[in-house]
Amino acid sequence: MTGSQTPSSSDARSFKTTYPEIAWSADLTRAVGATSIEWVLASQSASGTERVTWSQELDISNPDSDLLANKLDLAFFVDDEPGTYVMRYIEGGEVLAEGTFTLVE
Repeated sequence: MTGSQTPSSSDARSFKTTYPEIAWSADLTRAVGATSIEWVLASQSASGTERVTWSQELDISNPDSDLLANKLDLAFFVDDEPGTYVMRYIEGGEVLAEGTFTLVE
């Protein structure tokens, strides 16, 4: 996941809904510059329309950070539904990173 770009084809972007945890990192377009950032997951249809499935403010311990990483059961946050999803980190209305992943059965 990189700042406002789709991951390269060498990045793993397809995961089974049964995987207990999926790890990722986000290379932000700039430092967070705040003590929180919005983390958004949205489902994406074949036509490109999106529906937000999860949104949460995350605490940031170092506002100078320009790289975020985490490991979670992403299927949990989208009700274990197979499909294509977009993950974004947003601060002050500005998308600092986004990436697409697919969950399969």
